[in-house]
Amino acid sequence: MSDSVSVGAVSIKGASHHLSGTPRQDAYAIGSDDSWVVIAVADGVSGGKLSHVAATEAARVTVTESLRALAAMPPDLIHWPEVGRKAKEAVRALGQRRAQQQFGPTDSAPEISDRTIAQIMSTTCDLLVVPTARKDGSLRVWRIRISGDGSFYVLDPVRGWGLLDAGKNPTSSTVDNSVSDALPLGGDSPDVDSWELSPGQAIILCTDGFGDVIEEGARPVGRYLFDAWKNPLDTTQLLFTSSFVNTNADDDRTAAIVWATA
Repeated sequence: MSDSVSVGAVSIKGASHHLSGTPRQDAYAIGSDDSWVVIAVADGVSGGKLSHVAATEAARVTVTESLRALAAMPPDLIHWPEVGRKAKEAVRALGQRRAQQQFGPTDSAPEISDRTIAQIMSTTCDLLVVPTARKDGSLRVWRIRISGDGSFYVLDPVRGWGLLDAGKNPTSSTVDNSVSDALPLGGDSPDVDSWELSPGQAIILCTDGFGDVIEEGARPVGRYLFDAWKNPLDTTQLLFTSSFVNTNADDDRTAAIVWATA
């Protein structure tokens, strides 16, 4: 992407969805301007038949709204609940339109609750915000959790994996699959964190298709991906290294990776 940073993203349909003939429920979107790159990673909640539609829409809207906000101010000054609200409204509108399709052209669909929509379509959504170049020698990367259970890692070529956020909270009350705040139920109070990325390090934001098998990096998949992902990869290489076979890894896999190259 530049002399300072490289960015990659990959999304693969999991074996369980291949076997069942259902769509990949993960989605991602990337957008950029002269100063920033924004990557959204979304994981449609498995209980909803149309959660893949919600994931695609949430990723698209959050990237669009983030770039609009970044044109006016840096990430630490953005009111991220507004971006979350736009994503929530977009998923809600999709659910309402699907409800309207069940009625005749002269009828109007009744107002349905967010919880009812979530049973049809719901999704997690996370953002990475990356500067296109270092500023005063600094490369600070922002992660904004709009909703859900994505995992967040730093990969250091000497120290190995560092788990910054494990994602799932197994004690939470759930809509489905241990996600209590999936859009359109959540999104009102995004969590914002930032990380100063040193040369040679990488930041990885991923869905649980990767996170559940990487864990803290000591498992075989974690060791494999440490070697595979510690240097920047092109699209073909990233897809190839992500297509591993593991008996515990049958979910969709999506990851956004930022490498500090200088």
